[in-house]
Amino acid sequence: PVKETIPNQRLQFFVVAGGKDPLAKDIRESKNKLTTAKFSVVYREILEMGHQYLDAKTLDDLVKWLDSLDRQ
Repeated sequence: PVKETIPNQRLQFFVVAGGKDPLAKDIRESKNKLTTAKFSVVYREILEMGHQYLDAKTLDDLVKWLDSLDRQ
């Protein structure tokens, strides 16, 4: 179960699923639960990817997202 958000302890998530990953459906459901609980979620689903490392573009997006956290 997802816990409630705490205003002074914000959590944000960058969630990536591979379209060919057997866990893609569960990952998508986790993203929906986090969004419903009012957590900030960036979600990427890479259709041609299975259960493997991120592709270069998604890794670059993740690095930019991490860098942006300092500015919020």
